[in-house]
Amino acid sequence: MIERDDGVRLSSYAARTLSGVATRTHLRTDNYFYASCLNEDGGGYKNPEQGGCCPEWMTREGVSLLRSVDDDDDDDVDEIGGRRKSSSSCCNTPVGGASPVSSISSFSSVLAAARAPPGRPRSTRRVVDRLDVRSCAFVDALKSGEKFDRVILMDHIDWADTRYAKELAEALSSAVPRGGRVIWRSASLRPWYVKVIARAGFDVSRVSGADEAEGGFLDRVNMYASFWVAVRR
Repeated sequence: MIERDDGVRLSSYAARTLSGVATRTHLRTDNYFYASCLNEDGGGYKNPEQGGCCPEWMTREGVSLLRSVDDDDDDDVDEIGGRRKSSSSCCNTPVGGASPVSSISSFSSVLAAARAPPGRPRSTRRVVDRLDVRSCAFVDALKSGEKFDRVILMDHIDWADTRYAKELAEALSSAVPRGGRVIWRSASLRPWYVKVIARAGFDVSRVSGADEAEGGFLDRVNMYASFWVAVRR
């Protein structure tokens, strides 16, 4: 997609990625995506208390928050991510709370749909108990009959063919209620499958792109060229 659709040479893509990371982030203290691969111990995260960096949910404060009792038990969610207030400081993956519609995220085929475990009193439910982790095919989870008002596709459609993209778009159309949001990132500035998702009943827009960002820098990974959101009509 990068060369064929965007007209960008792979060498230019790699140069933009690494230049942005090197000039706009501090690898040791801020950019754990790269630091975990480059540290002298041969990989893994280092806690900020050790002079390193790691995801917020792995810090002492983040772990304490995940283990804490979820006393913020309303249905308040933010505008884009659908994150509950009590989880926004430690969870980068949006979660949907205790409502019938929840959120689903793809990461190595592990799906996290956030909701309270059945039978657990609300007064003793921990923040971490809002996560329901499953290992299955992503499309199969969407076809389970559940409804999801927030879906995070990450970048996995970049690796898919037309048949899978159509199947996924149809599954999203059935699983996401009106007003629900689907977000994803792509290595392409304008991935071909955007039109497939739009035809399935979504209003699709690009939130940001490397061709518009200062220095081509989007985030600490910087391997993606665009970020997208689709809203179910």
